[in-house]
Amino acid sequence: MQAGFVTHTTRAITTILSFGWVLELVRTQASFAAICMATSIPVLACPLLSWVLVARGRSWALPAISAVSAGETRAVLRSGIGFLAVQMTAILGFGLDAILIERYAGPVEVAKYTVVQRLFSLVGMVIGIVVAPLWPAYADARARGDHAWIRKTFWRSLLATAVVAGTLAIVLAVLAGPIAARWVGNAIDPPASLVTAFAAWSFVLACGMAFSYYWNGMHMLRLQAVLGGMFVVVGLPVKVAALQSGSATSVVLINAIAYFATALLPGAIITWTVIRAAAPLAGTRGDGSLAALPATPICPAGPPVGSGPYCRDMRRGL
Repeated sequence: MQAGFVTHTTRAITTILSFGWVLELVRTQASFAAICMATSIPVLACPLLSWVLVARGRSWALPAISAVSAGETRAVLRSGIGFLAVQMTAILGFGLDAILIERYAGPVEVAKYTVVQRLFSLVGMVIGIVVAPLWPAYADARARGDHAWIRKTFWRSLLATAVVAGTLAIVLAVLAGPIAARWVGNAIDPPASLVTAFAAWSFVLACGMAFSYYWNGMHMLRLQAVLGGMFVVVGLPVKVAALQSGSATSVVLINAIAYFATALLPGAIITWTVIRAAAPLAGTRGDGSLAALPATPICPAGPPVGSGPYCRDMRRGL
């Protein structure tokens, strides 16, 4: 539906509101139950608000039992398993870092890590808002065999991602000290090395997001799972070994280096080869029509794909 920006925007808004709510409750020394409500209610409200905004004016997007078929259900399940594998590599690759740091380096290091990590999460949030809508746009263009548009849009999105992420990372690195002091006072003083490491890691990860949305739209889930698996196999044991005598900074640096070497660089080479040749991926014929992977319309219950504004928005975009 080319409306992924709605989800990311509502998520950003509810996150900011939740943060402000929690700060006010802490200032007034509210109960633990109230703080839990302040963190959980926005999380629950976000998907509901996103659905209302996306479905408004799109009656064809509402669920209908009559539209369910066994074949489409199996296809969705296969795709779901692929995305599950990709998400598992992300969890194992860097989602458990705080637990590892607490286990091997202690609570002081994990506190520093958490504060800086939350600050630099703004980079990924902004990039997600900008780039996420390209996922369905890539899928629509793939179904049409419009590889010229895919090639042009991908390179523009990658350049825009690098510029925006690099700028944000530098700004946050410069302002990290004052922001942290304002945020948590003198209780935690993140070292400059940790801030610099997170700036590099957030930039590399943001560039990876531009590739990930392209791969998602082109249904390259197996490639993502393999690259993610390589990242986990290389990065996880090295991080555990480094934490025996290191700090949270070493974990973040290892993430950046391992992700670049095992996932981003090989993935970029593969993507460059595919796009430069302007050749369809496995499962497509040379003329761009789909063979093994059927070109299922994005909105099968509504107007023909591409006939409405929801299918043209991102095609007019980057």
